[in-house]
Amino acid sequence: MAKQQWRRRTAGVLAAVVLTVIGGTTVPAHAAGSTPASVQGVMQPQSIVAFYRLWNQSNGDHFHTTDWNEVITAIQLGFTYEGIRARVAG
Repeated sequence: MAKQQWRRRTAGVLAAVVLTVIGGTTVPAHAAGSTPASVQGVMQPQSIVAFYRLWNQSNGDHFHTTDWNEVITAIQLGFTYEGIRARVAG
């Protein structure tokens, strides 16, 4: 159980670090107009990609990925596709 909770928390932290929400629109943090010292000098992303979310009803676990092939595999393993949750730098 603790491992599942850690995975969910980690995915939430990743989303919070990568994204900033402005007026209901999700954009990369660097595009929001603030560049914290910790990300200054980092290369600009070449693209924005989908951040997919899936859910496993049997154990309540969520799975997040930017790889569509992983989405297909997870569905074949019993996960339910919940859609694109955000767009992130790729």
